[in-house]
Amino acid sequence: TIYCDHKTKKLVQEIFRDILSLEPKLLEKYVQFILMQTNKNTGARAHVDYLNLLEWVNNFIEFTTQDKEQFQTYITKLLEAHCYVGACIEISLSTQEPDKKSFKERNQHFARLHKSLLQTTKRTLVHCLKPAETSVDFAKVIFETLLVDNAKLKLPVTGIVVMMGSLTQAILQLAQSHPQLYSLLKDTYCEKYCKFIGKEVILSKIPPSAFCQEIFLSPFFKEFLTEETLKTDILPNIEMANLRSPETGFTITSEFYSAIDSEKIDILHTFLTSKLITQSFSSLKSSKEVVRKITLQSLQNLLSNISEENTQEEDLIKFVDEVFKNIKSNLNAEYKALASKIICQIPKFSTDASKKVALNLSNYVSKESNET
Repeated sequence: TIYCDHKTKKLVQEIFRDILSLEPKLLEKYVQFILMQTNKNTGARAHVDYLNLLEWVNNFIEFTTQDKEQFQTYITKLLEAHCYVGACIEISLSTQEPDKKSFKERNQHFARLHKSLLQTTKRTLVHCLKPAETSVDFAKVIFETLLVDNAKLKLPVTGIVVMMGSLTQAILQLAQSHPQLYSLLKDTYCEKYCKFIGKEVILSKIPPSAFCQEIFLSPFFKEFLTEETLKTDILPNIEMANLRSPETGFTITSEFYSAIDSEKIDILHTFLTSKLITQSFSSLKSSKEVVRKITLQSLQNLLSNISEENTQEEDLIKFVDEVFKNIKSNLNAEYKALASKIICQIPKFSTDASKKVALNLSNYVSKESNET
């Protein structure tokens, strides 16, 4: 913890490298020390301590790629250590800022630390993946460790999401020079990761924080999520999560709406043809304020992410009808206030939908003038 300035931390890393160049077997001791600090009482230390450990692990990963035998011997343990360190950083930050606020309201220092975790790991992975002759083998080891051997190794879910998000970003950065890496993720491991997200992330009792989902899951969803994997691996588990715990489920749902590339997937049609529509409007009537608040945010995210080019006008009209149908069937003033916020978020690109809103408001105002 005493090594906080950049110059000193860099010197410490250089000393590590010099020692390991003379005695590579000491790497096992270093990794054991890191795991001792992270896999018990996860998130108990200050996040600055974990950030130091992160730099050590990244440095060690780069070191092992210089020698095939060292790589084969130590890479699994190093990936395990990285998953625990990444999880510790995210848990430490989310403990200090549990609620995801608007960009202007959130703690900007913590936001930078979340992004620093992504950028420093991505930089390490780009460096390791650049040698064309070893890049595919290196990526395969990471994918197999995280997505196939994770249960056996008992890797923390949040740590896997951190590493997979960083790896996705690294592969996207190298897409032009190393298209084989992009193909490897898309053709071989994309479906496996979607299944992992569905079962282990969405249905987790304590899923990764909303910040973690935004930074580390969104890049993967935007680039690789298809309508097929959405319907088979993601959507059913989101619906189940909403039933189990609306507080947790709709937080994930909200991030899910923001992460999808609506130019490729008709997100509103997906909403209207799934259980999400009834779950959402029912949760707006919940007795718990936190559920109503999170559900409202999820619907606002849905509407703000709709693509004009990929949204059917009849679907937008159906959504308007659903809003006013629920207003008419619920006399609660607070519910109507929430509905008004949803109406304000409805996109204006459909003339017929806008007319429908105006007509319904006119009829409502004439009948309920006392409340308005």
